[in-house]
Amino acid sequence: MRMLLVIAVLLASQARGASVALVQPMVADSLRLLQHLSTTRVGDVELVRISDLARIAGATRYWRADVRKVVLKKDAHKLRVAMDNRYAVLDGTAMNLRAPAHGIDGEPGIPLVAVVPVLSALTDDRFAWNAERREVEVPASVALQMRPPSAGAAPAPAPFEGFAATIRPIRLVVLDPGHGGLDAGSIGAKGVREATVTLDIARRTAKLLRARKIEVVLTRDRDRTRSTIERAQIANGAGADLLVSIHANSSWAADAEGFEIYCLGEGRIPETKSSASIDFVSWDVAQSSHVARSCDVARAVQLSLARELGLRNRGVNHAPLPLLRCANLPAIEVDVGFLSHPSDEALLGTAVFREQVARAVAAGIEHYGAADQEAIR
Repeated sequence: MRMLLVIAVLLASQARGASVALVQPMVADSLRLLQHLSTTRVGDVELVRISDLARIAGATRYWRADVRKVVLKKDAHKLRVAMDNRYAVLDGTAMNLRAPAHGIDGEPGIPLVAVVPVLSALTDDRFAWNAERREVEVPASVALQMRPPSAGAAPAPAPFEGFAATIRPIRLVVLDPGHGGLDAGSIGAKGVREATVTLDIARRTAKLLRARKIEVVLTRDRDRTRSTIERAQIANGAGADLLVSIHANSSWAADAEGFEIYCLGEGRIPETKSSASIDFVSWDVAQSSHVARSCDVARAVQLSLARELGLRNRGVNHAPLPLLRCANLPAIEVDVGFLSHPSDEALLGTAVFREQVARAVAAGIEHYGAADQEAIR
């Protein structure tokens, strides 16, 4: 029978705290107490300290106080958690923590309900949650790494390790494949779906950027529904340097064709973007401090697309698009062609053209990053 450790979560009477007992099954119905961990309740959410998760998983943790983000690294895995954000990023994929991460006496904490999926992903092992007994079953392979010394007190958790101060303007990019799931986006006369096109281009772009040693997070990695707010939370929580949202266009005008780039600005929404389809949000504009850099990135990607694609260049436009407004980092939207135009739809329906688009977007990002790095030296 597989040996298990059991983390039993014992509720305390205090409103703010609870305890987590780490115990090991010895024989049937017999448990040996290893140690206690503490949890903290913030509102209706019970939190576990990141340092405790790191110790259980055998992970190294890093803290960036300037952006209030913590990173756990375990072998090839990397988990990024931003304070006050319900989305973490695990190995480039968004992970819903079910509730926002919060600070606990100056240290980050994540919701108890996220402990099992986080530990399972970091360790490549199977953890299980027993809701009735409030226990987390821990594989023996992991348990061996977290046993305290046989005598004396367990050592205190090591302080957070600092990040290098080297400036790398484009080290992590969030790619947002537009639409998906219940929202197919625009559909061309020949049946080409915007959601399918954007996901394929995003995946291809991600592969090219990773080959250039640039990390990538996708707001969706399959055909799934994501709201604008969810996409913004993923981007803001990733600690990224740039957000690129990928779309295909559509218009009632039969001759509308080509590509265009959007960044936030004061310009009116062009007629090719139906204002009725834009879900405006009431958030304060998080993008205000990033407008200049967003426009610089937009121009770099525009030039790259113009060189690579040979399509009509519709330029860089300004529009208060919801995702751009909510993004607290440089952000652009790339519209790669009109599905309402027969020629553009035919091109977007081919893998060869989508690869061309991906190469152009990746090259534009890389060119901007290189130029930005040179400017700050």
